[in-house]
Amino acid sequence: VSSEHYHGVRKKYYQKTMNGGTRNAAVLSEEEFPYMGTSMLNSSFAPLGGLRFMEYKDGDTPYEITEELMIQSDELARERREHVKNSMKHLWNGYRDNAFGMDEVKPISGGGNNRWTGLGTTLVDSLDTLWLMDMKEEFYEARDWVRDKLRFDNSTELVSLFETTIRSLGGLLSAYDLSGDDIFLVKAKDLGSRLFKAFEKSPSGIPFPRVCLKTGQAANFNTLWDTLLDSLGDINKLNEVFSEAAFSNTEVRGRSYPNTAAEIITSGDGNAISTFVADAGTLQIEFKYLAKLSGISIYEKESMRAFNLMKSTEVLNGLFPS
Repeated sequence: VSSEHYHGVRKKYYQKTMNGGTRNAAVLSEEEFPYMGTSMLNSSFAPLGGLRFMEYKDGDTPYEITEELMIQSDELARERREHVKNSMKHLWNGYRDNAFGMDEVKPISGGGNNRWTGLGTTLVDSLDTLWLMDMKEEFYEARDWVRDKLRFDNSTELVSLFETTIRSLGGLLSAYDLSGDDIFLVKAKDLGSRLFKAFEKSPSGIPFPRVCLKTGQAANFNTLWDTLLDSLGDINKLNEVFSEAAFSNTEVRGRSYPNTAAEIITSGDGNAISTFVADAGTLQIEFKYLAKLSGISIYEKESMRAFNLMKSTEVLNGLFPS
């Protein structure tokens, strides 16, 4: 649809909706299209449950998607985005006032924590959102923190390859892509080279799920305990999970449970690298883009090697366990 045609239909829509001093004349009824909604928060909203959208179950489209409906949807999205941006302002102000530069803010008690080894995870992960929402003052304040404070050579603990790649490396790469500010690329190159040890040290091509950014040590998941602890990030949360599941914490510590993560590929020395499907199968986005920007082609080659190994593995019904 050409821009001229679209705006012509849009003009007719406004002429129709403004008829008689109201904009409701062209708004479709719930019978015509029941899922449009409004831009106002409704405290009485109740989820439709498992039988929602039953009219789509056979793959048909039971509603006619007209140009007027699309324009109405566009207008609603423009109203809603103001509410979304105001929510982001509220959230960012809370983080800036209570935990700026820390990994997470504590929304109830105040303050923050460095659960992800002090990489400013919330700040870095928010950079592209700040840019896209035109919160440029907040963006450049965060940029200055990245330039002056963000370091990876003092992170001595093992970090999650998946979380650190998608949140920290991805955050830096997207901030560079949007703003063109070289400091984000400098930091992304540094972090990427450290995370890449998880691929580089793997004899099979499937990356280790944990890596130390300071030393380059790459580590496997050893037990169910380690796997869940890495996922939850807090031993108290892990205790709560097993308590609620009627497990004894002593029994959990005393037994070597099989990994809940999939042991996808066995390395040449007989040791399996246990990882999440997302570690092996989704990090290509960040590492391929880093390869393009840095000129280091091995980032793409090795990340795609993991992907292709998974692709070549025969699994039941084509579904990997996770």
